[in-house]
Amino acid sequence: MKRIILIVLTLLFLQDTYAGHISGGEMYYAYVGPGPNGGSIFRVTLRLFRDCNPLNNTGGAQIAPLPSVVTLGVFNRGSNTAYLDSISVNRTDFRTLSLQSPFSCIINAPPVCYEVGLFTTTIELPNTAQGYTIAFETCCRINGLSNVSGAATGSTYVANIPGTAQLGSETNSSPVFDTKDTALVCRNKRFVLPFSATDPDRGDSLSYSFCEAYDTDGLPNSTNRKPLPPPYNSVGYTGGYSGASPLGSGVTIHPVTGVISGVAPTGVVNPSGASFFVVNVCITEWRRGVPISTHRKDFTIRISDCDFADAELPLENRTCDGFTQTFQNLTPSTEIRNWFWDFGVTGSTNDTSTQSVPTFTYADTGVYKVMLIVNRNEVCTDTSYSDIYVFPGFFPDFNLYDGCKNVPIQFNDNTTSVYGSPNSWKWNFGNPATTADTSRLRNPQYTYPLNGTYNVQLIAGSTKGCLDTITKPINITDKPTLQLTNDTLICSIDTLQLNAFGQGTFQWSPAYNINNQTIANPLVSPDVPTKYYVTLTLAPGCFNTDSVLVNVVDFVTLRAPNDTTICRGDTVVLKPSTDGLQYAWSPSNLFIDPNVRDAVAIPTAPSTVFTVVSTIGKCNQTRTVTVNTVPYPLVNAGPDDAICYDDTLTLTAVGDAENWLWSPAATLGSPTSAVTTAFPLTTTNYIVRGTSSLGCPKPVFDTVQVRVVPPVPAFAGNDTAVVVGQPLQLNGSGGTIYQWIPPDYLTDEFIPNPVAVFDASRENFSYIMRTETPEGCFAFDTINIRIFKISPDILVPTGFTPDGNNLNDVLTPYPVGIAQFHYFRVFNRWGQEIFATTKTNEGWDGTFKSIQQDPGAYVWMVSGTDYLGRTISKKGTVVLIR
Repeated sequence: MKRIILIVLTLLFLQDTYAGHISGGEMYYAYVGPGPNGGSIFRVTLRLFRDCNPLNNTGGAQIAPLPSVVTLGVFNRGSNTAYLDSISVNRTDFRTLSLQSPFSCIINAPPVCYEVGLFTTTIELPNTAQGYTIAFETCCRINGLSNVSGAATGSTYVANIPGTAQLGSETNSSPVFDTKDTALVCRNKRFVLPFSATDPDRGDSLSYSFCEAYDTDGLPNSTNRKPLPPPYNSVGYTGGYSGASPLGSGVTIHPVTGVISGVAPTGVVNPSGASFFVVNVCITEWRRGVPISTHRKDFTIRISDCDFADAELPLENRTCDGFTQTFQNLTPSTEIRNWFWDFGVTGSTNDTSTQSVPTFTYADTGVYKVMLIVNRNEVCTDTSYSDIYVFPGFFPDFNLYDGCKNVPIQFNDNTTSVYGSPNSWKWNFGNPATTADTSRLRNPQYTYPLNGTYNVQLIAGSTKGCLDTITKPINITDKPTLQLTNDTLICSIDTLQLNAFGQGTFQWSPAYNINNQTIANPLVSPDVPTKYYVTLTLAPGCFNTDSVLVNVVDFVTLRAPNDTTICRGDTVVLKPSTDGLQYAWSPSNLFIDPNVRDAVAIPTAPSTVFTVVSTIGKCNQTRTVTVNTVPYPLVNAGPDDAICYDDTLTLTAVGDAENWLWSPAATLGSPTSAVTTAFPLTTTNYIVRGTSSLGCPKPVFDTVQVRVVPPVPAFAGNDTAVVVGQPLQLNGSGGTIYQWIPPDYLTDEFIPNPVAVFDASRENFSYIMRTETPEGCFAFDTINIRIFKISPDILVPTGFTPDGNNLNDVLTPYPVGIAQFHYFRVFNRWGQEIFATTKTNEGWDGTFKSIQQDPGAYVWMVSGTDYLGRTISKKGTVVLIR
């Protein structure tokens, strides 16, 4: 696939990736030669990386300080005891790697700058069987890491020197990573980061993997101290990340090339706009197929909020299930302004699209080269190619059978292909304990060492380039699965077919009245009870044995159930006593299932004779049973009704029952009579139970609801006062039907809100209001009216005695002929307002803020509007007497 932008970045970064800042450390060594004391001399180098401009440990700070002197420790592998626990090494090299101006098509690219320090020393070590671990410890990793929890997490860097147990008389130098230390990774963009290494020992091979980064115990700052002995604890990975997956499932490392690639995750964005991930790469050194040592590099990938227009397609794409394919750029970007697709149909001009996610249908099978150009004819453009294989009708499949551990299992390929033919097979037999559980054969065998369920995967390919995957489970046990006919019964004149199920060969015994001992379903005809055994053999050493008892009788035993009587409409279970195996009841239309022993019948006639035939093979017996039915008694509790509160009602049950029982009995006069008196205070459901000794013995129930109308809340209004000629609006409530008594002075005596206008012949007048509900429940209330022969006014007493004797305790204004009351206020001698209200029925109790006021004179003010619309405002004094 052509990658224009990555070629340009190779010139800028000296590496083909948009990778981010790598900060951390590694320790490597080189064998120098034999030492004067009989040991081996090694040149050990510690390389540390530091951000040029740390952000006070809040997101862009150094991973470790860059000291001028470090302390190394050498420990015996195996025992982890110290050989040299404190070696002081001066810094031997210092350099700055800076990348300030990346390619112009990268949007929002941050500056990249790192300091690199080398600390090199020469050490002679005795030749031992297990070798040595050299370690350096420091603090502190940056805060705000996306895949590591906790603050001030430490760092430990180690080098492993193998001993004679691994090397024999040979020597070894560790590999050294080739990766440059300035790189830029853009968030949610695909990236490729070469992370290979070189090994000075010819013939050694290297494999790469992600592994856990080491923490440091008990080192809260960058103090230079001698390192602790191994083993070393891992950093605390979080958020679903781990040492084996430090950047999530979207980023992997190639085990052969060491190339890290994938889509950069988002992570926790720090104030600098970047997110940081701790990554540790382990290199395993192999010599003649045997691992001899592991080399580690710990670094931090910096992921920035940068962007660029990138065209990215898979190297090849295969559509083996149809002619239609949807295409999509693998690295979408806001910097992409246009797309141009060419779907690779030779000689066609109609196989292009400018959509971002197009769909194209090919007319024929074949291999087509698809091209994507983003930002065509612009400066920041990129092009990608992909081969697509269009050969629909490819379906991988295979047969397997459950088997035994330590016995070879045969797998048979059943893959089909409409175009071409299957030509490649890659089996993975799903054994997690080994990597040697694969095969390239079409019909392989595999032996499982342990019991369990394994997921077998087949990746099949065709001569047309199609690839597809199918997975099936297989169960491995100590013996093959064998299913056998249950123990059974036959008549002495019968022949029975036995049935065994399983994979393998069958062998039956004894050879008594059996037609074939080596098939799964032989016929047997014993005339005496016989137990037949079958052995299923899948392979030598993989077999299972089971047995079936065939009991033999000369006739069928059958005794019908006793005749019975039931209530008409009910079901009845008929339970015969029999040793039969099959059953047939008649008439069959009166049974839920006429072919079971304990059959459920639904008789409707007054009397029904049921017949049962019980069968064993060719033998049978017949019996009958009579079921009589009688009707249920008739019970009716009567219609629902309603009563007024604190009233009574007569309940009457009707029907042909002989015995009655009402419930709940607490509010009934005679609960055992058909006719009773009910006196509930709340709505109640009364249930009557009727039984009869002449017919069906089961009780019958019916329910009647007695709804109780709550007490009628009759209210004619508060007592009031008017002046002669003032219209008084009455407002009654509580029911739906009204009558005012007497009807004098009223506009209408049968409405809830009539108007009364009084003349000068009366000083006091009272109305009695009767109100009734739709159910006929009623109540009365009275309103008293005082009639003044004066002009509208607001009267205020001249004195009051708030002494708690309920006589003249409250100073209350008395409005006469007032339509709207504005306020009533009271002031003390200093002009301070000590009471105020806008309600006519409220008054002053002689206190202010709950404190009794002194006897004496107080000023009041009052205001209102009379029924003619005139404002009345008054003030005066009142004497408080105690």
